[in-house]
Amino acid sequence: VFRGPRLTVNAFSVALFVTGPLLLIGGLLDGGWRIGIWAVAALIDLAVPRLTRRKLALVHFDPAHLPERFGLFLIVALGETIVSVGVAVRGDELSAARLAAVAAAFVLACGLWWVYFHFAASAVHHAVATAAVQTDIIRQVLAYGHLGFIASVVAVAVGLAEVVHYPTKHLHFDVAGLLIGGTALYLALFG
Repeated sequence: VFRGPRLTVNAFSVALFVTGPLLLIGGLLDGGWRIGIWAVAALIDLAVPRLTRRKLALVHFDPAHLPERFGLFLIVALGETIVSVGVAVRGDELSAARLAAVAAAFVLACGLWWVYFHFAASAVHHAVATAAVQTDIIRQVLAYGHLGFIASVVAVAVGLAEVVHYPTKHLHFDVAGLLIGGTALYLALFG
């Protein structure tokens, strides 16, 4: 007797068969329906790791693999920051002020890279390697923490593109907020 594959309930299967379709359906709707369906999908996605914690505690990962992969996400985001700065100056005159702004933007992007790979990468590797339940570290630090890292890098990138495009103008509060807030969030995530 042929018995088909058995579906196990875990965060991945729920994402594939429940929250994924809900997100797709929500994307096709408008207004309050979209927000409501997406909220239900988010609640399910956040609840499943808690409900399947006993199974997740048994899953083991190579301590070097996932931290390396999430570090690559950060490298892509920082690379996009440099690209956004380049796009912002494309076709404009390279005055001394604009050149200084580009150099400062590059130094800031390199500084963000250095801080992450000097401090966080080895700490995350150690945390995954020594954790009793690896999925706790992976979910909290890698998934949610790196979402914050990427969001902060995107905020800094938008601010830098504006600064480089208008290097001699006074920074508006929103642009300064993106630069200062994005950098502050990035550094706060190390705490």
